[in-house]
Amino acid sequence: MTATDEALIAHPAVARVNFTGSTRVGRVIAEIAGRHLTRTVLELGGKAPMLVLADADLQAAVEAATFGAFLNQGQVCMSTERLIVDRSVADEVAVRLTERAAGLVVGPPDDPSTQLGPMVGREARDRVLALVDNAREHGAEVLTGGEAEGLYVRPTVLRGVTPAMRIYSEESFGPVLSIIEADGTDHAVEIANDTEYGRLGRRDPAGQRPVVPRPGTVPIVNQGTAPMTAPDPGEPLRPAHVFDLLARLLPADAVVVEETPSSRPELHRRVPARTPLGFLSAAAGGLGFGLPAAVGVKLGAPDRPVVAVLGDGSSLYGIQGLWSAAHYRAGVLFVVLANGGYAIMDRLAEQAGHGKPPWPGFTEVSVSAIAAGFGCPAQRVASHDELTRILAEVVPSLADLQAPLLLDVEVAPDPTYGF
Repeated sequence: MTATDEALIAHPAVARVNFTGSTRVGRVIAEIAGRHLTRTVLELGGKAPMLVLADADLQAAVEAATFGAFLNQGQVCMSTERLIVDRSVADEVAVRLTERAAGLVVGPPDDPSTQLGPMVGREARDRVLALVDNAREHGAEVLTGGEAEGLYVRPTVLRGVTPAMRIYSEESFGPVLSIIEADGTDHAVEIANDTEYGRLGRRDPAGQRPVVPRPGTVPIVNQGTAPMTAPDPGEPLRPAHVFDLLARLLPADAVVVEETPSSRPELHRRVPARTPLGFLSAAAGGLGFGLPAAVGVKLGAPDRPVVAVLGDGSSLYGIQGLWSAAHYRAGVLFVVLANGGYAIMDRLAEQAGHGKPPWPGFTEVSVSAIAAGFGCPAQRVASHDELTRILAEVVPSLADLQAPLLLDVEVAPDPTYGF
């Protein structure tokens, strides 16, 4: 931390500090912010677990774990580090995962066949190898990997990891996945909770959903969130209604591109990613990335069904991407949640004490009309029945859609967002 960093945190014009990085630096920022009563949002280290229960689709679980653990060589703050597997299926998961990881291609980033590139530096490489060596010395089995050539660390799968090993609790920030066996769902949640990073799960008292993620998010294979009851006649649609329909109708290989900040947590709960490249979202900010990104994904993966879920405010930043979608016949389903406001900017204006924001309310802006002007077919949707009918018609053939379609869906705003 420098004097400039502290000056920025302390400045009265700074209402909140967002930081993504190490726990060590996060603590420093929190201490400085506390002295100046500046609010913080800290995305720090993690030891993210993924739970595979006895009734899981094991191949889907292995694919998801491979993607989560080895993307960007595991150098991602939400990388899957612990695969907590029900003991009854652990042997099969271990065999499948070992075969999958051993088959990944390690090489230079400019080689099109490369799936894992180098570590960021020697210090990072040495730390990863030291964690693996420590686990091996304490009895863990290295199923594959555990070695490096230069900065290239082979994707590594460990089995028999216990709390006596450093890697059980320390973030590796590298291409290493630990298999930890559990005796049933409750034990799996107990292991997931056994971390200082706060990745928590709980038992549902009603018994309808064996495991429900709490904030912090534990990915759980074959678990979900109870659907929201359809609105009564005259009641407004809410984002959760839209997400429930998508979760029910979208095929497993669908790609969901998301940029809807005010309802993002609800979307994450209700529309899980089920295959690699199944969910794309900006880590922070993004401002308009979602719409053109969905077009690019469809052009790059024409056989995958692609749906973009966008806020009406977010959609306007990259609205010209609809021309590209129409011109290149990119069959993307754009679902725009039209709540008539730009929640992020509205909250910022209110917190700054400026009163009414100096931009028009989005009730004056028709995203569907703009889409039509770009040559993109569009419909305004105002009811649950209408949305159900349209999605039931469009989604089954979404992978083969030869032109984009935009659904401008009227939803009620969340008055609590940003507070």
